[in-house]
Amino acid sequence: MSRILSRYGNLSEDRLAELIRGICLDRKSGVLHLFNMEMSKRLYFNRGSIVFAGSDVDEDRLGELLIREGKVKRSDLDFAWQVMKRTGQGLAETLVEMEFLPPEEIKAQSVRRMKAIIYSAFTWTSGKYRFEELDNPVDEDVAMNMAPAGAIMEGIRRIQDPVIIRNILGDLKGVIRQPNTAPLPYDEENDFTPQEIVVMDLLAFAWMGLPRLPTLPPCPGSARTKPCSVFAASCR
Repeated sequence: MSRILSRYGNLSEDRLAELIRGICLDRKSGVLHLFNMEMSKRLYFNRGSIVFAGSDVDEDRLGELLIREGKVKRSDLDFAWQVMKRTGQGLAETLVEMEFLPPEEIKAQSVRRMKAIIYSAFTWTSGKYRFEELDNPVDEDVAMNMAPAGAIMEGIRRIQDPVIIRNILGDLKGVIRQPNTAPLPYDEENDFTPQEIVVMDLLAFAWMGLPRLPTLPPCPGSARTKPCSVFAASCR
């Protein structure tokens, strides 16, 4: 647990990004339990990659997401729950077998649910965490895959308070050290802005010891915090 520092501790406004990065770099497998008041969420890792997420918050449940998205009716979901009690199967499998949704749609919505749980945890500014190291945290048939760098990037994007971003960055007059490790790989499917791409390229070039790239493109007024957010994400 060299990079995540401790198996348990307190969450702060930047701690989750630091934890995800540490687990990724150490290629750990297990469950990161997150607690905030009466809520709890769980991020599942396999060799450093995020493969699943769980939550005891009602609005995070797959069934509630499907209803909000208009994919199933409440009556259909209630019927599926009754069938699940008899068969012991999961909701996703039950909905497919009952032909309420095709497998492709269930998979897409499951990925969407996982991302929503992860991103929502970035808005927590307090709480506690505990990392439980396990060899096989989830079954292969439900495991997905999400690049940790993408989770950190989008999670910090969701932070609206500029004070929190400023706190993550620390002393703006300080000197940024050249990183000792390579930047985390990110998913090419992420929807990066031109400003975010330049910041990431600057950091990658700095790590490789290459000359600096051009300066940031101008941002519209509503997007001026974007470079700060991506830089904050990259510093974790």
